[in-house]
Amino acid sequence: MVQFLVWNGEDRPPIVTVASLPFSNGNPSVGDQLDVIRNDVNVGTVSIERVQASRRRALVELVSGDLPEAGDVLRHNGNSDADVESVNNAPARRGDVVDMLDDGVHPGRKIVTGENWDDPVDYSTNGTRPDFVIFDVSGYTAQQARIALANRLAQNIVGLPGTPRLLPDIIGKSLRIDYGDLPGAAITSLQANGRVTATAAQFVPFVKLKRGITTQDIRDTITANGSRPDELTAYL
Repeated sequence: MVQFLVWNGEDRPPIVTVASLPFSNGNPSVGDQLDVIRNDVNVGTVSIERVQASRRRALVELVSGDLPEAGDVLRHNGNSDADVESVNNAPARRGDVVDMLDDGVHPGRKIVTGENWDDPVDYSTNGTRPDFVIFDVSGYTAQQARIALANRLAQNIVGLPGTPRLLPDIIGKSLRIDYGDLPGAAITSLQANGRVTATAAQFVPFVKLKRGITTQDIRDTITANGSRPDELTAYL
């Protein structure tokens, strides 16, 4: 049996990485509004939830507004700019697969913080773990599950004739479960004890790509952004 640990906490905001020496005329603070400048045109604003600064970069978590793109400029107070290097627009959303573990690795002891399905659920093992629920799927070890899901992703979603040998190793962090599509009995079980047992046939149809992950992202990861194109045809 494989245990799928699935995120059940709050949706985390997108993370924007900006270039070194950002905001040379004054750094923004939590709650500030930044203009998004694209090709010298203001295309919207974003609101900052968190800022992490270092010598080489700053990570800006944005909770609202029109998401910037790589190459855009974030402008603070009309004259303090930072160049956007990258955007991770789906760092953690409800339903994302966190990890795949072999049976029994995680005991799943639960501390319920609310009676409703939408409320966060905490699990404890040696300390407090992030908010997630557990899907116990029979018939697979963790590695067998990675291969089976990689086969489905390659053929049905990415559209490849075979499964690239690197795909099982990256598959776990690219998947999510649609809670709303689950059978009523599964939702009831998750509400009751934070976990549900299913066969592969009952579980696999609900597995999809994470929001913000595209098939091109999968191809880019497999090929190291195109530097190893042969990996797309080096099949299992």
